[in-house]
Amino acid sequence: MKKCILTIVLLIVALPLLAQNLVLSLDGQGDYVSLPNPIVDGSSFSIEAWYRVDGEGGGTEGQHIIFSQRSQNIGCYNSAVILLAKVRDSFPYAYFSLRTDQTCSQALMTEPTALGEWHHIVASLSDGIQKIYIDGDLVAATLNSQVGSYSENLTTIEIGRHFQDNMTYGYFNGAIDELRIWNYGLTESEIQARMYHTLSGNEPGLLAYWNFESESAVDGSQNGHDGELIGNATTVESALPTIESGIWGDLNNDGQISIGDVIVLIDHILGLDTE
Repeated sequence: MKKCILTIVLLIVALPLLAQNLVLSLDGQGDYVSLPNPIVDGSSFSIEAWYRVDGEGGGTEGQHIIFSQRSQNIGCYNSAVILLAKVRDSFPYAYFSLRTDQTCSQALMTEPTALGEWHHIVASLSDGIQKIYIDGDLVAATLNSQVGSYSENLTTIEIGRHFQDNMTYGYFNGAIDELRIWNYGLTESEIQARMYHTLSGNEPGLLAYWNFESESAVDGSQNGHDGELIGNATTVESALPTIESGIWGDLNNDGQISIGDVIVLIDHILGLDTE
């Protein structure tokens, strides 16, 4: 019993520290982050982030977009790098689409993820293979034969908004955190080793890094990709999953660490059911 009490005390003491993590909060109603200059180019790169979709997306298609670097012109030969957490409510798949100034789009999608839950995603291109990893596991891959540039004739580089053909196709509704862009294709072992940890900003190959801890969209990589919060985009406290989340984390699956998780733990120890 003393050991159980110590466990509860340690969890309660840890709560304020775990809850201090700030995330980008977007409500799907015109909120996004505008970025100043192109980031992705070359034949190898990775886009990595934690995301939580909370409800219906905004815009004409309700798309939940994490990152967009594109020309607003649609169709072949218009550069575009697009990562969607969810295409739309009627088609709830994560979606990774690439198009250079010399080719047409090549896209990849995954199985749906549940609303109100944090998930980790990596979309990568390397060695002519386009991949998506969800929660550290490879879930989709396809050959990519594109040549040309992903950064020609760009009109928007943004987090949380998909703007094309003079219309907004999507505003993200939920939260995004630990958004990282690399200049090479991450391996599964690298993803699993770092996905639960913050970065120093000096990691080799890191092109851009937003952890939103400064209550803004400052680029932690020091590469000058500081973003501007648009509309009601803001930062809020929310705990991300951890390696030990099955013991210390979000035990009641409400997307945050709170006293409710302590109650769940106590009831588990006492053998009670918790609603």
